[in-house]
Amino acid sequence: MGAGVSAQRLRAASCDQWQDLDGVKVMAIPAAHEVLDEHEELGHRYVGYLIEIEGVLLYHAGDTVVYPGLVERLQAYAIDIGMVPINGGDAFRRKDGIVGNMGFREAAELAAAAGFDLTIPMHYDIFPWNGEKPGYFIDYCYENYPYMRTKVMARTERLIYVKD
Repeated sequence: MGAGVSAQRLRAASCDQWQDLDGVKVMAIPAAHEVLDEHEELGHRYVGYLIEIEGVLLYHAGDTVVYPGLVERLQAYAIDIGMVPINGGDAFRRKDGIVGNMGFREAAELAAAAGFDLTIPMHYDIFPWNGEKPGYFIDYCYENYPYMRTKVMARTERLIYVKD
């Protein structure tokens, strides 16, 4: 592998199956980069992850929109930290070949419905032509879910999360 990882260390990410990686539990969750894309033999093309480390459960949505069944899938777990894309998608970006994600409203609604303890928006500043202002997400959460805990991370910032 080009990243310095030997092929023997690679594991297939089978959706909805926990894997224990030296005490860190990981489970792939199907993601829909606008649509669910599942190959008969290889499984889902796009995935997010549930990651449990020392009793803290993190959901990293990856590139996704909210699809039928995602909320219920996430509600089955007591997710402490949810990291969700907010950059959205639109016809102009699709015309340029840019596949969309959920927007800030959809991300906030997903976080509220799934019951994340802390929600961190992401994918808003990777590319200037495919971004969103994280303040829109924070404002929407404040207006609609004033008790929702949110955190906008600065680049390279570390987060210490203490579970109640």
